[in-house]
Amino acid sequence: MKKIMCLFLFIIFLNINDLHSSGNILISDTDTPSYIITIKTETIQDAYLYLSKRGTGSYIDIDSSMVSLGKDVIFKGRLNCPEVLYLRLENSDKSVPFFAENSDIIILPDFEEPDNSKVVGSELNDELVLYQSMFSEIDKKKSAAKDEYYAARKEGDQQKMDEVIELLNKFSEKEQLMNKKFISENKDSHISPFVIRSKMFYTLSLQELKNLVFGLNASLNGSVYVEYLRDHISILDKVDIGQKYSDISLPTPEGTTFSLSEIVGGKYVLIDFWASWCGPCRRENPNLVKIYEELHDEGFEILGVSFDNSEEGWKKAIEDDHLTWPQISDLKGWGSSAAKLYGVNSIPHTVLLDPDGIIIEKNLSSEELHEILRKLL
Repeated sequence: MKKIMCLFLFIIFLNINDLHSSGNILISDTDTPSYIITIKTETIQDAYLYLSKRGTGSYIDIDSSMVSLGKDVIFKGRLNCPEVLYLRLENSDKSVPFFAENSDIIILPDFEEPDNSKVVGSELNDELVLYQSMFSEIDKKKSAAKDEYYAARKEGDQQKMDEVIELLNKFSEKEQLMNKKFISENKDSHISPFVIRSKMFYTLSLQELKNLVFGLNASLNGSVYVEYLRDHISILDKVDIGQKYSDISLPTPEGTTFSLSEIVGGKYVLIDFWASWCGPCRRENPNLVKIYEELHDEGFEILGVSFDNSEEGWKKAIEDDHLTWPQISDLKGWGSSAAKLYGVNSIPHTVLLDPDGIIIEKNLSSEELHEILRKLL
């Protein structure tokens, strides 16, 4: 329950559609384009319009054009494989996503309410819209529940917050069942790997992820989402329980370099992936402080690996939360080399090593950690 709750809170504050695209080369301004995307700009003028895909933590622009009042914007190019692209307007913090493929596509974007945008000419986008419609009722209930959660948090009503979280967890479980059913019935659809990546990725066990990904039709092997998922599975295999740890060497708050290998050997070591901006992480920190104070002298150590971008925020959180164990970060947020090395997609995330540097547990809550360590030490 606690781990699901932390995930829910993580999703509130982060964009879970941060999808990394790789290997899907897009070529613009070709003489024989495979896609022609026409954007009906209507009242937009004197602003740049961008055609983009998602990278790690940011957009990657494929093409752009200045919008002139009353004139359509046309982007031409070629996709090696269908994927979700985004229309972005200069000085707007909202984007219009659509499933792109090599066809003639017409889009009437609404940058105020992206869900009201109209996309014609992409059969895959039609499939995506149909898939999304399956969740319309549950989305309404989730939205109402989240409003209740924020109201309860404002009033400091912890009992009500817990009740809402339990309800949201039930919604999430129902959504997962619906997603699994959709994928089992659509193993040859490009929508399926996109759904795994964007909707299921954060809650699946490694074996569940393997079953879904390797169960997809071979015709999807070129999909950027399949490629990403398979690459991620390869990473998770290397840092699965029973595997030897992978070393991490990053800067400390003082500017020196510290390595995980410096504290591995002869003691139990917890790798704690966290960030100053992560609410669930900060709420777990006092519990980790108590465990550290109790068990450090008995052979327990922690290495904090932060996914911060701000050095100031990182240092302040260390001081405010009284974290006395080693801390490291490259201050690259989700682009951290440590996140890639250990396949971390949500925080808080923990990895427990035995005295030989073997991974024995992952993603423990502080209560679970304390119980395990008391038995081990």
